[in-house]
Amino acid sequence: MITLAVEVTSGAWLALLALTALRTRWWRPAPGPASLTLRGEPPAVVGLLAGRLHRNGYPATLLDLAARGWIGLGEAEPSRVRCHPAAPPGDRGLPALTDYERRALAHLEFRRRFEDEVRADARDRELTRGRIGRGTLTLLVAA
Repeated sequence: MITLAVEVTSGAWLALLALTALRTRWWRPAPGPASLTLRGEPPAVVGLLAGRLHRNGYPATLLDLAARGWIGLGEAEPSRVRCHPAAPPGDRGLPALTDYERRALAHLEFRRRFEDEVRADARDRELTRGRIGRGTLTLLVAA
């Protein structure tokens, strides 16, 4: 009797999980008009949207900070680039750094937190959203 109850409960939970997976789809923002003009998204957010945040987000952010004058780049030896702090650009009308840009600037190695902050920025820009809502997730965990 207990075995049957466990089987039925497990089957119901798996059915609920399968239904959730079928009802939720990966979401992407609607494409904008074709243009050669770059938009305002930071390189790390672009890397997230391209599915390459883990591989390219951090280096792209460092290069972007170098292009904006926040860090300097130099060749330590052939084929090896070295980053070094530069004097902050000061008040040149530059936008404030995001949390993850400050983290990259400080050379922190907590990559997971960096990626979480990029994901939060992309959600704030309405470029990504969670696949499963909090209510559905609560229901799955409670079941």
